[in-house]
Amino acid sequence: LVSLEYFSEARDISFVSGTSPDYESQTSLFNMLLQYNPDLIGGSPGSNSVILPGSDASKGLNLAVSGAWAGDAPGQAETLVTAIQQVSGWEDKWKLITVQLFGNDICVASCGEGGADYEGDATPDGYKSNMKTALTILKSALPKTLIVFTAPYDPTKIADITNKHFGCQFLFPTLCPCLSDSSRPGLVDLRTQYQEKLVELAAEMRSEQFGVEVIPAMVNLYPEASSGGPDPAFLAPDCYHQNAELHSMIGKNIWNNLVENSDQRTSNYGEDLELVCPARRQFLSTTTGVKKQPGFPNTQPSYKIGVPSGPSYKL
Repeated sequence: LVSLEYFSEARDISFVSGTSPDYESQTSLFNMLLQYNPDLIGGSPGSNSVILPGSDASKGLNLAVSGAWAGDAPGQAETLVTAIQQVSGWEDKWKLITVQLFGNDICVASCGEGGADYEGDATPDGYKSNMKTALTILKSALPKTLIVFTAPYDPTKIADITNKHFGCQFLFPTLCPCLSDSSRPGLVDLRTQYQEKLVELAAEMRSEQFGVEVIPAMVNLYPEASSGGPDPAFLAPDCYHQNAELHSMIGKNIWNNLVENSDQRTSNYGEDLELVCPARRQFLSTTTGVKKQPGFPNTQPSYKIGVPSGPSYKL
């Protein structure tokens, strides 16, 4: 028997859109920004079922779709544009959109698994093409927008968990069928190439009214167990997704990346992880100029308050 817990999406604890009022113990980007802008909208107040129909009210503007890959990004971008343009005064409001889309590309589409839902080009160039199409849709329809890509983390690390429980043993292979001992080095390399393509794309697409950032917040997942490998205490029962505590740690890292200098962004899942406090009237940290080389930490200094030019996203 499989618990219905496996088919529930707890968007209220999402590291991006979760609305928990306790921003220290259940940190999300939304509830951190809410401390600076009480009029912020788009948070996710509840959970929803993957298999049973219900109201979309619990999602807020978190329109992520379970099982999606980069080939679905253009369609998701169009859905998001429609939702945002229903918000009163959307043209004059600054929008912040986060994108985390790579796991199913690496784990399913890259080896031709998953059937018709994953047909398409999952090579690094194909990944960049799909994401560029999505960004072009967003850029043409949504002025005053900051896009934040989370650079891919390495899902193959899950193979290093010791003493996997039944749910992990049973479900993870179905969620990451491309992973095997022989394929792992290639998947690790694919993750790196996806990150490089995102950095290239960000440099190509960003402008004064359309910021694009690639942040390393998730790169150093996962918290490590004392016995080595990822600690399953921070994972959902399927081992592919994160539990509430790890969502909060990711939320802290994303927030920190947006207030840290863009050339000093971190990814920390140790016991010393703490929220970074911005300076008074600080702007969100952004990258400017064209990248000379792909990857981290090759970024330009961020624009701060008092700098006379460049994009500025004020807290």
